[in-house]
Amino acid sequence: MPITYRLYEPKDLEPTVQLVQRVFYDVAPIPLETWAKMEAQDHITVLAEDGRRVVGAIPFAIRDFLIRPGVSIRGAFAHLVGVDEAYRKRGVGSGIMRLAKEALPDVCDAVFVYTGGEGHAPYTFYERNSFIDLHYSRFYILSNPRADAPGEVKIEPLLPAALDETALNEAYQRVYQGYAGFPPRSPGYWKEALDSIIYVEIPSDFYLASVRRGSRLDGYAIFAYSEGSVVVLEMVADPQEEVLAENLLKGIIAAAAAHGAPIVRMVATYHHPAVPALTKLGFKPMKRAHANITAGQVFHFDKLWPKLSGGDSGMALYVWTPERELTLPGEGPVVTLEMKAPTLQRLFLCREDVQAAFLTERITSTTYPLPLDQLQQIFRPAPWVHHWLEWI
Repeated sequence: MPITYRLYEPKDLEPTVQLVQRVFYDVAPIPLETWAKMEAQDHITVLAEDGRRVVGAIPFAIRDFLIRPGVSIRGAFAHLVGVDEAYRKRGVGSGIMRLAKEALPDVCDAVFVYTGGEGHAPYTFYERNSFIDLHYSRFYILSNPRADAPGEVKIEPLLPAALDETALNEAYQRVYQGYAGFPPRSPGYWKEALDSIIYVEIPSDFYLASVRRGSRLDGYAIFAYSEGSVVVLEMVADPQEEVLAENLLKGIIAAAAAHGAPIVRMVATYHHPAVPALTKLGFKPMKRAHANITAGQVFHFDKLWPKLSGGDSGMALYVWTPERELTLPGEGPVVTLEMKAPTLQRLFLCREDVQAAFLTERITSTTYPLPLDQLQQIFRPAPWVHHWLEWI
């Protein structure tokens, strides 16, 4: 009997959860009501069936995502991607993804995944399905943590319902207003993130490290005891105050030592504002072979174009790749850009520097002179940051 593919329905609750538990046998049991609640929100799951048996599933969480400051798109994030062992290497996962790419464009602009193992599974699965690398982050690791907790750092159990999310948001916006690569923040975000299914699969005890000077929350870090180590899920500290991130990390290190945790981990990139403090305190970055990768692809270039160009008053653009041609509206003479498909994806997600790409001929053109300054403004990239808090 051939494998069939379809969208999840409420009647699929129990067999879908059973599949997930078979595939991810090392995670905690997922209550049926937790999965049902997730499906009732902005969520789509695509299933593979052999007869009436669910043998594969790719769930997608639909959420807003900043590709640069001030430009937010709707993205579908794949998570808990699983195929029964007996059905692997038979194209089942790619069959699920094909149907997903037919269904998802109705509700979002692009599809993303947090993956890893560059050159190996699961990374190679997404590579085969045309996902493009957009961002690399890695764990910075401190073994045998030892530090004295600075007096200004307060460590307390984190109770999501009691969080002052207005204060968190104000601190976050001060530090990350020039960054992207994460869901937009606003009061309510943190409770929703901490309620994510990932923390059902991997039970964690959450803590908040904070520094208040007067009534203002100057900086904070959310961290968790999980799987025998301490993981910093989000760090917010103004890089202009050199000791703030360092003191928050020292407080977390001291808490880890008191708890007997042998390792403290924090995910970051070279551009993360906390990297100077991590380096100073002896955290060691993992190699790119073990990097966490944000990968994705755009569905609707025409919908992203006005967000990037400023609407009808912006430039008119013609784009050629070996696979497609795009004619995008605007004022004035049409500007032509030619490139490969991966460059097009990265360009529209603000992950490509137009001037550098033109100089090295990843982008070519028949338009002379090419308005590079205007194109750079339209597609200007910004540093991305991935907080482990929003991993799904």
